[in-house]
Amino acid sequence: MLPRIAKLDRHFAEAFQHYVQARSRGSSVLREIKAHVIHEGRDTAIRRSPTDLEPTKLIKASVETRMTPQEIESVDLGLIVSKANEISAEFERQISKHLFQTLEQVTDQTGLKKDAGGAQLTNEMLIELFSMMQMNFERSQSGDVVIVTAPGMAPTFEKLEREMNENAQIRAKWNAMMEQKRNEFREREINRNLAG
Repeated sequence: MLPRIAKLDRHFAEAFQHYVQARSRGSSVLREIKAHVIHEGRDTAIRRSPTDLEPTKLIKASVETRMTPQEIESVDLGLIVSKANEISAEFERQISKHLFQTLEQVTDQTGLKKDAGGAQLTNEMLIELFSMMQMNFERSQSGDVVIVTAPGMAPTFEKLEREMNENAQIRAKWNAMMEQKRNEFREREINRNLAG
């Protein structure tokens, strides 16, 4: 057996950790969210404005993996990557679950939740939903918005996009709502700059 070299062990552990962290944020929704490390403390909060501080819950995500004696005897790079991917997938599942539970709680508390009661999604519903939201336009004139949906909804969104492109009335309503959102954003930015 080759001697252990502490520096190589440390580099391997760091590389493994970075790989798992990157892979566990692999879904498009998790990649969109900025993340940071909390080095101390037991509480977190979201500061929405200088006077609005909303406490949030810290959660512990942990993953266990198992290796058989036979796997340990014949460990190779393929097994290490396989275990790292297994760990990453479970972290991603736990973090995503917490994210969607938090979104559910926040939309309940803020009144921004819309239940269609089983009705089919329409462009009119989307316009109503977007009109309820605060939108930013720093990165795009279409708004800094991400829609997260089940894969089975993709055909519905394609149909709604076609309908919006073909129906001038729906397009006009959408454009008017988006222009209102751009004006609200400009007003917030002017007030923020004047206050700062």
